Amino acid sequence: MGLLAKIWAHLSAKLAAVMASLALLSGCPQLGPSTHAVMPEEKPQPAVATPVPCALDGAAKWAPVCSVVVASDEDSGAQWMLSRPDGGFVRLGWQGGKAVRLDGADAANIAVTSKVTGSRAEVSVGNDRYILTLR
Repeated sequence: MGLLAKIWAHLSAKLAAVMASLALLSGCPQLGPSTHAVMPEEKPQPAVATPVPCALDGAAKWAPVCSVVVASDEDSGAQWMLSRPDGGFVRLGWQGGKAVRLDGADAANIAVTSKVTGSRAEVSVGNDRYILTLR
């Protein structure tokens, strides 16, 4: 066998070994493309409004026409966003065993009272009354 043939045989064998190694490495997660699952960024879940009984503008009868969205925050605890059918709303919190208004410059001008019975609270904000379930 001539010198050129020996070099060609040697290079072919090396090339075959390199190609086989590359084929094996392509399946190796450490050296190949990442096989770790990429977690999508957590998106906040939309708030879910729950119907609550209310008696608006001094009404005597209760009707399930209002809604509440309950949220919780490490600093201020449970919060309720109460919505009226006309688009009005009020944000309440629970401090010292009673409901307190958390929003608006006129919060000091509108009385908030609450009466707790078991796991339910009747909350009055001005002339509007709501029944909330406490957790």
